[in-house]
Amino acid sequence: MERAEMIAAAEAAFDRRDLDEAIRRYEELERREPTDPTWPSRIAEVCRAKKDRPGRIQGLCRAALAFAQSGVPMKGIAMAKLALALDKDNPHTKAVMEALNSGELPAPAVPVVDAPAPAPDPESEDLQISVSILPPIALFSSLSASAFEELLESAELHELEPGHVVFNKGDAASSMFVVAEGEVEILLDEQSPAVATLGSGEFFGEMSLFARGEGAKRGGTVRTTTKAQLLELRLEVLSKLIQEDPSILSEVLRVFGERLIANVLRKAEPFDALSDEERDALGERFRPTNVRKGISLITQGTPAAGLFILIHGEVEVRRNEEVLAELGSGSLFGEISVMTGLPATASVVASKKCLLLTLAADEFQAVARDFPALMTHAAKLASDRMS
Repeated sequence: MERAEMIAAAEAAFDRRDLDEAIRRYEELERREPTDPTWPSRIAEVCRAKKDRPGRIQGLCRAALAFAQSGVPMKGIAMAKLALALDKDNPHTKAVMEALNSGELPAPAVPVVDAPAPAPDPESEDLQISVSILPPIALFSSLSASAFEELLESAELHELEPGHVVFNKGDAASSMFVVAEGEVEILLDEQSPAVATLGSGEFFGEMSLFARGEGAKRGGTVRTTTKAQLLELRLEVLSKLIQEDPSILSEVLRVFGERLIANVLRKAEPFDALSDEERDALGERFRPTNVRKGISLITQGTPAAGLFILIHGEVEVRRNEEVLAELGSGSLFGEISVMTGLPATASVVASKKCLLLTLAADEFQAVARDFPALMTHAAKLASDRMS
């Protein structure tokens, strides 16, 4: 029977509620195409309709491994999450969790079906490969097996339609999300155009980690653009895991910092004249810095020590002790003094505890020579200041 005929027969069996026949047909498809996650996923759906919990768990576990093998590890984690919710002590689930956590994936395990499988070919190179190494999922790669299971057990899986608003700017922030499947868009508010699109394996809402305990609010709006599966990770669980393994926060900060730097530099003159590759090269030099309330970041009358992007907290811009402005998350400052080498015309003081991305003045000068647009703008700024 041809593939299309087999699919049609399986779907027809399901439509007439001949669930055993539907499973048999999908199992045959899975035997023929063991790396395609579609078929174990469909078997899990049929077992759900049949109220066959063990069969559904096994289908979800095989689907989880097949998704990971096919390069969609977060979708695999979503499937494992569904199996975990059904029975966290099931040995199939535990084996899959361990495989996804370690990145060492066994060769696909296909169900036994009525039709005999073809005899193995001893000359086949494929038979020599029993384990594949999955590139680590950066956010989870350092977690122990027990911590990984704890994180997924506490996570909530959301299956959403296109156009669904995950959260709005100003909503209380108590969790972050990982995209298991589909895409979401990030907007400054619901009426603004999207500033970024995120897909499988990417995460958002991470600012709640930096502002925990301070009544954090969402800094933007997130909306699905396709059907999507999102894993929601609760702040209290993440905070506990971060205490045990700070590298989780380091990874979140790294990705968030890259995203923030790219967005800020894209909008700030003269960095908007740089190519994406040039902005990335400049952005790689920034380093995270924590400062206490009351610390002076820039002092009026002296050259700025660096270029700053504020991740979290607030700073005041002061001239002769008069507060000229208050700056919040996403603000860039120090760039004019750093680019020209001239004294700053105002001071910048942390009015709250702040987390910043900092590029030291000497490092900026070292890399800026490679970017003619920056040097031209710096010369113009210096000339304007001196005139």
